[in-house]
Amino acid sequence: MADPTSRPGAGRPRHPTREGWRRQCTAAEPRLAEIVDTYRRLGFEVLLVPVLEECAAEGSAGACTACFEAGGDPARYQVVYTRPGGAGRGSLEELF
Repeated sequence: MADPTSRPGAGRPRHPTREGWRRQCTAAEPRLAEIVDTYRRLGFEVLLVPVLEECAAEGSAGACTACFEAGGDPARYQVVYTRPGGAGRGSLEELF
């Protein structure tokens, strides 16, 4: 899956929650694409942050990834953030 969004700016950007993003979950493919698609259909903007970048920003890169490393490559996991999108984008009825 292509990265649907990227974090703006050079260097170390501000934490997404300071820009109105809400952390939803951490996932890898194939569920990651489904999660992104569902949130977009509901009208949300979606931001993906690599779990290793997220852990490094929190200052706990070593301990934080232990559970992901047990299941393979931790670099394949993304933290999903959402925030409300523009009006009229998607609805709950479209999902069912």
